[in-house]
Amino acid sequence: MIDPYSADIWSLGIVLIALITTHFPWEIAIPEVSHNFREFSKSDFSNRCMYFCEMMDSLGFVDDITEHIIISLVGMLNPNNPNRREISRVVIPGIEK
Repeated sequence: MIDPYSADIWSLGIVLIALITTHFPWEIAIPEVSHNFREFSKSDFSNRCMYFCEMMDSLGFVDDITEHIIISLVGMLNPNNPNRREISRVVIPGIEK
């Protein structure tokens, strides 16, 4: 059963990355269809961070808050639903809770 709060966190992560970069991280989040998503979903936390680091770097986003954003995004976009970051643990400097 899908947890609706966890699904909302996933959606928020996708919207956040799209707002920041004007790009989606992959075309569709189905491993059988998207090679990029398949590789992302099979990788560990560190490699998922590298995925977004490379994406942000290629788009010219390198600053002090990028690391915090990437860590939050990787937690929000954890393909393993029960391990997805809760909203109370999403930290983006400059945005108050």
